[in-house]
Amino acid sequence: MDAVRTAKRLAKKVSIVYRRRVADMTALPAEIEGAIAEGIEVQTLKAPASFWILMKIITLKECMLHRR
Repeated sequence: MDAVRTAKRLAKKVSIVYRRRVADMTALPAEIEGAIAEGIEVQTLKAPASFWILMKIITLKECMLHRR
């Protein structure tokens, strides 16, 4: 959570892509709520399938959907 919240302060758009549900995250609930309050999008039940790196900026290109 620290990394994504710091990235949000440096970039316009930051997302968390997590393969499980929010309830399964190992972060403290206050950290998750703080990230969401800062405008960070949380995408659950997904995993990165491919991404681009251009000038040290990582851009997610595609996600795979996980089913529960």
